[in-house]
Amino acid sequence: MTASPALTTVCFVYGIVPAETELDPELLGVGDPASQVSLVRSGDIAAAVSQIPADEPLGSYRDLQAHAQVLDRLAEDGPVLPMRFGAAMADEDAVAGELLANSHDDFHRSLENLRGLTQFLVKGSYESTAVLTEVVTEDPATSSLREAIRDKPPELTQPEQIELGKAIASALAQRRSADTEVLLARLAPLGAEFNVREPNGEYVAFRVAVLLHQERTGELGDILDDLSSEWEGRLNLRLVGPMAPYDFVPTPTNGN
Repeated sequence: MTASPALTTVCFVYGIVPAETELDPELLGVGDPASQVSLVRSGDIAAAVSQIPADEPLGSYRDLQAHAQVLDRLAEDGPVLPMRFGAAMADEDAVAGELLANSHDDFHRSLENLRGLTQFLVKGSYESTAVLTEVVTEDPATSSLREAIRDKPPELTQPEQIELGKAIASALAQRRSADTEVLLARLAPLGAEFNVREPNGEYVAFRVAVLLHQERTGELGDILDDLSSEWEGRLNLRLVGPMAPYDFVPTPTNGN
């Protein structure tokens, strides 16, 4: 019995796109040096891939960024189904004959459902001084507790500091919830889909993914401009995108 030769390269898979997709010839992906991105087609769909050495370690910050950047570039021109970072197959024949052929109809249906839609991420972050002032001003108990430990040695007020920290954390959670509801209510007329992500920092107010029709992106910007004016000095808004619809489609895997 003859052993199969060891693979020298593998196909790194970024995502699934319509077969008619045209790539920027200068689009580069993961690896060092960065690998050229190409398409493997099967019927009405295609996979965006690049050839990388089979033994090349991946997972650096640059690789993660490159993976996301390829997907976001693809999303600028049409629908894309993102693959999880690290998805790889033996060669282009495996990509076409296994990944694409086995799930062709499901992938095609999902891509058609995304036509004309784009994802943005709305990020809100509190001005720490302003929001802490709100908490202390609006809650007499928190204000009294803060005054009680002011100018006292920290080692003598540890229980009170813990209690104060919990009170502030609870108040911030309530503000996050209230401000997120305000944002969602203002965005509701866009007829978009939303996914509220978990906050990833103490003064993060919200992270809301928005999937909407491309022709309404101007309205999204106008609404956020109005909210920015209303929240000036208290809460800063940032709009990220367009990006691949990470929050609104099941992530395909090479294992189906």
